[in-house]
Amino acid sequence: MQEFLNGWGSWVLGASVLMFLGSLGGVSCLIIRMPYDYFLKDDVGGQPATRVRHYLWLLLRNVLGLTLVFSGIAMLILPGQGVIVVVLGLSLMSFPGKRKVIRWILERKSVRKTMNWLRLKAKKPPLIFELNLSFKEPQAEVET
Repeated sequence: MQEFLNGWGSWVLGASVLMFLGSLGGVSCLIIRMPYDYFLKDDVGGQPATRVRHYLWLLLRNVLGLTLVFSGIAMLILPGQGVIVVVLGLSLMSFPGKRKVIRWILERKSVRKTMNWLRLKAKKPPLIFELNLSFKEPQAEVET
């Protein structure tokens, strides 16, 4: 064990610090730039014009999403915003049942609170996670 720490300890520490700083900056930027109704939409974004570009775009999104999911899982142990990184990674990927998995994670009040806190600091409207049909916009009173 001592040999491992002597050889790899600084690399593990460096990777941990980089993941932590990357998650703070990168994930915060993604959450702030996200449309407030992102989690209500079924289809996010349009498809590229050609078939080759479409499959290339799909491949890149899935690889990036998978990388974020694995990084988020690592951040559950190492410093970083693990659960939020997993949610962002899953939202990039294409697989059956994706919305159901994301909704299950977003049912956690602490995850929603953290995401909306970041948006509040950037003066952005909070994310809407479900459509509240009982909500009615306040109407201005008309003076007679």
